[in-house]
Amino acid sequence: MPLPVPVLPEGVDPAWLPPAAFRAVGSRRTLIRGSGPLVETVHGEVAEACRRFGGRVVRDAVPDGTYDLVLGLGGDGLGGEAFAFAREDGTTTVTASGGRGLLHGLFHVVRRGEAAFTGAWAREIHRPALALRMLDQLDEPCDAGRGSG
Repeated sequence: MPLPVPVLPEGVDPAWLPPAAFRAVGSRRTLIRGSGPLVETVHGEVAEACRRFGGRVVRDAVPDGTYDLVLGLGGDGLGGEAFAFAREDGTTTVTASGGRGLLHGLFHVVRRGEAAFTGAWAREIHRPALALRMLDQLDEPCDAGRGSG
């Protein structure tokens, strides 16, 4: 028996998170450290969230305790997709060796929502089981007999 297709609210794309999912991140002061294409993606997501919800995002400044969230590349030797998450002294921190891990870390903070910004969180290392993957038109099934693309 097939599963029923959920009815989504008007304006919600089933492939993406609704803008409200970024409220906790977008209403805060965020510092992003590092460079590369996926760091730019992280910056773009946070910048759009801040535009919507009144927060502020800064690039490559020295962490000085005035940020609620610090997302950055570091030499932890975590490898590809892994990241470290912690919260101490009022600052939530995500550190990764590369851009993929940083993007995973941003998604982790978004999933936690307001909880990512309350209390203290001991440093946790996360090694996602699935690698990041970009979807495009080649992921669509092709019609029989018509080939791909």
